[in-house]
Amino acid sequence: MTRRQGPGRFTVGLALQGAGWHPAAWTVLPRGDGTRLTELGYWRDLVQHAERAGIDYVTFEDAYQIEGGAPDWEAPRDLAEVSLDATLLAASLAPLTKRIGLVPTIGLTHAEPFHAATSIQTLDHVSLGRAGLRAKLSASAAEAASFGRKSSLGLDAIFAEGTDAVEVIRRLWDSWEDDAVIRDESTGRFIDADRLHYADFEGEHFSVKGPSIVPRSPQGQPPVFALAQAEESFDFAARQADVVFITPGRSTVAELVATIRDAELRVGRTGEPLRIVADLEIFLGDEDGSTEEHFRALDERVRADSGYRSDTRVVVRSNVITAELIAKYADAGLDGVRVRPLTHGDVAEFVDRVRPMLEARGIVAPPNPREKSPSLRKTFGLVPRPANRFAASHAERPGTAGSAATRAPRSSTQAAPARKAHRA
Repeated sequence: MTRRQGPGRFTVGLALQGAGWHPAAWTVLPRGDGTRLTELGYWRDLVQHAERAGIDYVTFEDAYQIEGGAPDWEAPRDLAEVSLDATLLAASLAPLTKRIGLVPTIGLTHAEPFHAATSIQTLDHVSLGRAGLRAKLSASAAEAASFGRKSSLGLDAIFAEGTDAVEVIRRLWDSWEDDAVIRDESTGRFIDADRLHYADFEGEHFSVKGPSIVPRSPQGQPPVFALAQAEESFDFAARQADVVFITPGRSTVAELVATIRDAELRVGRTGEPLRIVADLEIFLGDEDGSTEEHFRALDERVRADSGYRSDTRVVVRSNVITAELIAKYADAGLDGVRVRPLTHGDVAEFVDRVRPMLEARGIVAPPNPREKSPSLRKTFGLVPRPANRFAASHAERPGTAGSAATRAPRSSTQAAPARKAHRA
């Protein structure tokens, strides 16, 4: 058995998307649930069920256009589902849950990094340290047209901009030192402004002053997640992510792990290695062999010549075979698996039947509702609360408030972020 790359335990996450990842999933929803996809109760039931079963985190998909199916496949538009804002949904679920990590997707190609930073900080506060950010970059011309602010960029420009966006976000997350809020009644100061710092980012794509409007959150730096499938995305993850999702199928797990480690060396990554998690799509069923027949019946509703296609491995098998595959991922040294249920029913099937099989194999621990809620960073074996980058320079100058280059002024006025125009 190969040791996993990171010091954390093997993690199990769920990627939630509407009625499921299959574009015809809504056709097999329980009666009445089709009208509940936009209701908080629908998502609450799914996430609370996953939490009780011991699932470590859930991710929420987000999109800037009407779409359906896996990332590399377009369903007929009349099969596409509604989408909700992922960050708002996660924030709504935070007070209704206690232990499970909440990771919304934000499309950083179009979203302002200042808004993304403050949204995730807010989620981290209201969830008491269970927030993460899945950074999504897009080359879609249709998404660009939805915004109308800029045309679709080439891949190099998209990933360069995305790298800058995450750097801005991370600087803003550190722009308040941990002890910036002092609430000193004797002096009438709520904040020690000497412990607020400018992000002071100047790049080709952004010019952001800062500081954030939100105090440093429980994790300090909520973990950043990225999906990697090509060289540019591997390098992006190696530069800016804490956790990377890989998609076995076209390449083996061993090949993908080697590619990730090569990317870390190529970009000069320092500190903690990337935690590597395999994405797996599931359509589960009984041991009688009828699962594939049921999947074909679902597939026929797609009205496409080649049926459903995915960017990762699709398991249309029994619960036992699915558990065996995940066990192989654990033995191969991966840090976890993120399951994409193809239908609503696959969520319950996985958490109620497959996860207990993983417990029996010693791959995951039984859920312990009495245990103190772990931060999402701790779940992945990351440094629980990284040191603030600005506090280090502040501490080097005893009796001073830090350099003028990074210190925010004693003013209640927030310096607004500005976005530079893209180079033609």
